[in-house]
Amino acid sequence: MKSTKKTCRACGGSVSQRVGTVTGSPVVGPDVQLSGLTINRCDDCSDEGLVIPHPEELLEELARVRIHKRTALAPEEIRDLRKWMGLSGQGLARLLGVQPESVSRWENGRLKVRPLADRALRLLVAVRLPRESVDVDFLTGIDLESTPPLAPTLKFENDAWREVGPEGPTPAAGMSSSS
Repeated sequence: MKSTKKTCRACGGSVSQRVGTVTGSPVVGPDVQLSGLTINRCDDCSDEGLVIPHPEELLEELARVRIHKRTALAPEEIRDLRKWMGLSGQGLARLLGVQPESVSRWENGRLKVRPLADRALRLLVAVRLPRESVDVDFLTGIDLESTPPLAPTLKFENDAWREVGPEGPTPAAGMSSSS
């Protein structure tokens, strides 16, 4: 792995930099694995930090991955998708035609989201994604009785984020970086 030296902001010590993989971060949540990240670690105080390239594109790719999952959206996925769209609970409730309390209960896991609302939320997200990254046929075949959270692996390479499945990158699933 390539390694370069920098200075720690906390203690002024020497910082080693490497490219690696982490599971969970405040940006994407606890179940998402990110690979191809630059990880900085202070040799003196052991402070660590991540460099997440193109965070907006990462969150966009994660939204695309989540709406294409084959099971019902989990509570944390509903919350993350709402936040990705820049909506309050009341704003999402207004768009879906439900009470704000329902959105809160979905996000806290106290109420199961109904199939029509699950699909409507996915469509709200889909219309905010680049057209080439969404095929609305994803709405067929969703098992809305099962709600396991998705634990995808997203990899940064060639200046773009891509979902990586067990067999490698998913074909034509990601988006190209044009910024």
